[in-house]
Amino acid sequence: MVAGCDRLERESAVVNVDLTPEIEALVLSKVGTGRYHSASEVVAEALQLLEERDAMLARRKGELGQKIAAGESW
Repeated sequence: MVAGCDRLERESAVVNVDLTPEIEALVLSKVGTGRYHSASEVVAEALQLLEERDAMLARRKGELGQKIAAGESW
């Protein structure tokens, strides 16, 4: 459980984070485009993309490990 996050059976939780002024401006800019209705939506999509990137990197690492084990070059 994340400190400051009361998430037992709720679908969403309130979590406070400190943002640099630059990141705050970016989030507000994204909301300002109208594509997102709130800062929460911007952060949720950013975290989803981070998860996708982490999964892709894990797959690539696994594939590279297999190639190394098989003696292949990249």
